[in-house]
Amino acid sequence: MLWILALVSNFSSASSIDPMNLPKFEHFVNDYSNIFTEEQRLELGMLAKNIEINSGYQIVTVLFPHRQGNELFDIALKAFNENKIWDKERNDGLLLAIATEEKKIRIIVWYGLEWDIPDLLASQMIEEQIRPQVNSWNFHQAIKNFYKNFGGYVTNYERSSF
Repeated sequence: MLWILALVSNFSSASSIDPMNLPKFEHFVNDYSNIFTEEQRLELGMLAKNIEINSGYQIVTVLFPHRQGNELFDIALKAFNENKIWDKERNDGLLLAIATEEKKIRIIVWYGLEWDIPDLLASQMIEEQIRPQVNSWNFHQAIKNFYKNFGGYVTNYERSSF
């Protein structure tokens, strides 16, 4: 009986999240939809931390149930700015935002990363690595794919740009 109460409590707290006023991010992966186990969130967080260690890029992910009539770009940009997802010296950073119930996905790239990850490349990452899994409700694998393939996308794009 307690597990039913916990499940209902998690569902009601997730559905009451205001996407324009998300809580302060505390992790690389911030799951306000409550779809990840702690183990999954920690695994994804380690992948994001490894990207930061190896490339210097800070990549943060936020998941929330729905947009509540707001544009995903506006939600993601506000969250990006409020959480200061960037390195002050390089002025770079990336936020992956997913409205889980609507399966809407957006990548926000800050100024210092725009040359490495232009809109076309961000769209390609979404369509090839994230959307197929999100469409199957496999958010963990979607983000895992994105993190694991991130460096290859950036490297291949940089090589093909010259």
